[in-house]
Amino acid sequence: MPDIEVVAWDAGVDYLRLTHRRDDNCYGVVNQYARAVVEIACRTAPAGTRAEPWRWMGYDGERIHNVAWGQGEQGFILQASGVGAREASLLVLPYTSCARLDVQATFWLAADDAGLASRVDATVASFKRRKKGRPVSNRLVSTHGDGDTAYVGVRGKKAKFLRCYDKWRESKYEEGYRHAWRYEAELTDDHARLCLSKLEGLPKTPQTVLSLVAGYYRERGVVLPDVGDCAPISPEALPRDEGSDARRLRWLRDQVRPTVEKMLARGIPYWEILEALGVSQGPRKML
Repeated sequence: MPDIEVVAWDAGVDYLRLTHRRDDNCYGVVNQYARAVVEIACRTAPAGTRAEPWRWMGYDGERIHNVAWGQGEQGFILQASGVGAREASLLVLPYTSCARLDVQATFWLAADDAGLASRVDATVASFKRRKKGRPVSNRLVSTHGDGDTAYVGVRGKKAKFLRCYDKWRESKYEEGYRHAWRYEAELTDDHARLCLSKLEGLPKTPQTVLSLVAGYYRERGVVLPDVGDCAPISPEALPRDEGSDARRLRWLRDQVRPTVEKMLARGIPYWEILEALGVSQGPRKML
């Protein structure tokens, strides 16, 4: 794909899950994780974002926007996504395991290129036919309006799972992602640990992450778009992550409203719909 004209690009950690088992060296870990969540949220969460209880896989803790900490019988956890994961990857935090790490490179193209995923899929298919050994899985999925996605590998434990997709369409045509394509590598267990170890020993820059993402795709025969002399986009210029309330409102608008409109068109009384939603009596008072 080196012939694609890139006008801007970005690369960074997009998901991070660190855990620390309970042992003689775990003193203070939970406090470090909790402080890190607050520190990251202060820099990245939308104004007015509130902390909320968080529970996952036996861990109990707190989440603020897209970063959370928890503790359980097995130990402690810090989990972050989006810009929160990027910020977390820049901190020096204790851990005994990195269960998952996603790295991504996003390219803003000079023009729309709806067929990029199909070309990536064809490249992987051609490459694996020429390569000896167990072939890697690949598939192309059309998401009917959200753009095509090329998947390489299988998601799961001890996996190196690649995904190339139309970020502009996937984001419902968010203007900040116009003509943007994202190349992701979702790494688990040993792959995640090795990648994090490399990131810790290299400069913490977008160029470092770009080189790692390029390496994962090169293993499957895919060459990332050439950025040339184009500098990475400023983090301040990236589209902001939605807060949880904004996501819920978008879900109501995109998913619930069309259903309500169909029900009204079929003659179902408005008050019955409100009653089913639990809002027929007006807003409830907070205790």
